[in-house]
Amino acid sequence: MAKYKLKITSIARKHLYKRITANGRTQTNMYRAESFTLSDLTINAKKFTVMEASSSRRYDGLLGMNILREFRFQINQEKSPLLISLRHKRRRAQTGKLSSQKVK
Repeated sequence: MAKYKLKITSIARKHLYKRITANGRTQTNMYRAESFTLSDLTINAKKFTVMEASSSRRYDGLLGMNILREFRFQINQEKSPLLISLRHKRRRAQTGKLSSQKVK
């Protein structure tokens, strides 16, 4: 299975952000990125937080709906990959190739 690295450009810290997650209450720093690039898929100007990973779970990261809504996506529950492709009508996204990409 192919693995892709996430590239984030021009990060600026915004503020301390308190939220409730599946693991309970947490505080994280809110950031804003100029762009996120995964393989040939790029989206512009998104907010994100960085949270400590739980040692009891195995995952590479968590994408929120502010990122996922920019794409068509499907999760294969049996084999675990996230299948992701660009939507045809994009709001502020900059597009690369329109081929599907597998992301673990």
